[in-house]
Amino acid sequence: MIATTSNINSGKKDTFNSSQIVSRLKEELEWLKKRYDATDADLMEALGHPPLGETIPLSVFSQGLGILEALVLHLLEQGKHPSEIAAFLNRSYSTITNTARKARQKPQKQPSENVPRLSIPVGIFRGRLTAPLQSLVAHLRDHERMRFVDIARALDRDPRNINATYKEVMRK
Repeated sequence: MIATTSNINSGKKDTFNSSQIVSRLKEELEWLKKRYDATDADLMEALGHPPLGETIPLSVFSQGLGILEALVLHLLEQGKHPSEIAAFLNRSYSTITNTARKARQKPQKQPSENVPRLSIPVGIFRGRLTAPLQSLVAHLRDHERMRFVDIARALDRDPRNINATYKEVMRK
């Protein structure tokens, strides 16, 4: 791909290909990291992208539990301590333990066969501005480019609720 940009100072146009763009972006990122003593995760978070870190399979969320319940149970099964989960998800310790207790009391379904094999970054659930379902739907729609009906099928939810959830996120 070839891009054309205007050099603001001279009025000339520069032409360069995508490898030059990537190279220049890498240089700029390195400069930012040195200048502000930042990590890759810091830069990604500043750009509005959650830190990648640990991931969780999408199929975990189709077992008849709430999104936070499924997430907490999965992290506990992975050997995480409730205080670790609370700190990572920016929730209180009692919220995590109560969520786990209530989730264990609910009957769990087997994950559906038609769930795409996607890994969801756990970091998307850190923010408190959106509910866990909203965070998940926004991630699947914006980053994975899934249609509402496919998200609904993967999460075993009504497509109208998924659509309404996404619209609510976009209003925030």
